Amino acid sequence: MGGAGLFYFSGHGIEEGGVNYLIPVKSRICNKSELKYRAVNAGLVLAKMESAKNRINIIILDACRSSFGIMDNSCPNSAKGPDFNTGLAPYTDAPIGSIIAYAAAPGKSASDGYGTNSPYTSALVKHMQTPGLSLQEMFYQVRKSVRVETDSRQIPWEATSLEDPFYFKLPEKQPEDSSNLTADIPVPAPAPMPAPTPAPYYAKSSAREIKRDGTFIAYDDGTVLDTSTNLMWAAKDNGENVNWKEAKEYCENYQGGGYTDWRMPTIDELEGLYEKGIRDEQKIIYIYWGVWSSNTSGSSASYFHFTLGFRDSIHQSASGGVRALPVRESSK
Repeated sequence: MGGAGLFYFSGHGIEEGGVNYLIPVKSRICNKSELKYRAVNAGLVLAKMESAKNRINIIILDACRSSFGIMDNSCPNSAKGPDFNTGLAPYTDAPIGSIIAYAAAPGKSASDGYGTNSPYTSALVKHMQTPGLSLQEMFYQVRKSVRVETDSRQIPWEATSLEDPFYFKLPEKQPEDSSNLTADIPVPAPAPMPAPTPAPYYAKSSAREIKRDGTFIAYDDGTVLDTSTNLMWAAKDNGENVNWKEAKEYCENYQGGGYTDWRMPTIDELEGLYEKGIRDEQKIIYIYWGVWSSNTSGSSASYFHFTLGFRDSIHQSASGGVRALPVRESSK
C-alpha cells in the first residue's frame, strides 16, 4: 500500500466487445465465444492493482498484435485466423494514479520486430535506464524511438491519471550544497561589497524587423517581440537539453539583442506562447519540445511540453528533452 505497482505483458492481445483480452502462451482459441474462458480479461489486472491501493500503478501492454497466430492447426479454418478486431481498446476509467501504456494507438496493431524483443520493448529497456527521466518523459522518448524504428507505422500511446512524478532511475546525486556545510573554526564576517554597477541597457531601435506572425514580430538580432504581452523572447532555445539550474544560468547570462535583463519564463508565460500557436520547431520561435520555467516546488521544477501542450513537473536535476528559452520585459 502506498508504493508503486508494475504490470508488463508482451504477446497477443485481442479486443472484443470493448473488452481487452490477453492471450496466454499456447492458448487454443478457435472463435470469439472462447475468449472469456481461454484468455485473461485485462480489466482484472486493473482491478487487482486498484485494490492494492498503490500510490502509482503502471500497466504496460506490448500486446497490440494482429489476431493471426493465436490458433493452432486443430482449429477449423486455422489458416486464416478468427475474425477478431485489430489492436486494443483504450481504458477511460483507470484508477487515479495510474498510467496504461500501449505499444500502439487504439485499434492499431504493433510490430513483433526481428530481434529478441519488439521495437516497443526494446525502446522501453533502453529509456528506462536513463537517469532523471520522469515516467512520462520516458514514454515520450519510447514513442519517438518506436516511430522512427517503424517509419511511423506504429505510434505508442498512453492513458494516464497520474498525480505524482515517478522515476525508474533517479537523477544522479548532486553535490551537497556548500551552504549546508559547517566550519570548525570561526569565520570572519565578509567585508562590505561595493554596490554593483548597473548593467548597460541598449535600445532596440537598431534592430530590423524580418518577420511577423500574428502578435509576434521577429528581429534580425535573434529576438521576437510578443506585442500582446510586451514580452520579448529569444528566437530559439539554447540548443541542448539541460537541467533546471543550467537553464536558469543560461537565461540570466543571455545577452541577445544587447540586453542583459533576460530571465527564465514562468509556466504561465510558456503556456501563453502555446495558446497563441507556438508549437515545437516553429519558425518564428524555435523550440525543441520542452522548456523549463522559473516555477519550483522543493526539488522539482515545472516545464511546458510544446509538442503535446501541457505543463508538468520533474526533478530539477533531470535534463531529458527540456531546454532553456530566455524572456524579458520589453519597453517597446
